Amino acid sequence: MKQADELKPDEQTLQEQLLTCAPALQDAMTLVQEFVELVYDRRAENLDAWIMLAMTRGARVELCRFARGLMCDLDAVRAALIRVQKAAVGFEPTMGYPNGFAIRSLSPLGHAAEACALHVS
Repeated sequence: MKQADELKPDEQTLQEQLLTCAPALQDAMTLVQEFVELVYDRRAENLDAWIMLAMTRGARVELCRFARGLMCDLDAVRAALIRVQKAAVGFEPTMGYPNGFAIRSLSPLGHAAEACALHVS
């Protein structure tokens, strides 16, 4: 997804027209951009907060479903972000874990999941 300053003039015009016609797309677009930046910058520590936002803002049902899918594989998603981040800075793997890295499970996002399930149903 391109940033606004990377769009060609005709693309900027089209984006402005779409956002004028469907203001709810602005929130969805912001969430998607935040997720792309989170993954690109390997900010695993911000993953839970992003999931909570996606599930509670209610911008788009699709984003809520995507966030629920991330929750189903939260440890794997977090591990992927941490593994690349640690490998990039030269951390040694931790013995005794299947993926080679110790993954600390954070508190579940139960309330957000319930709210999302009600919203999607």
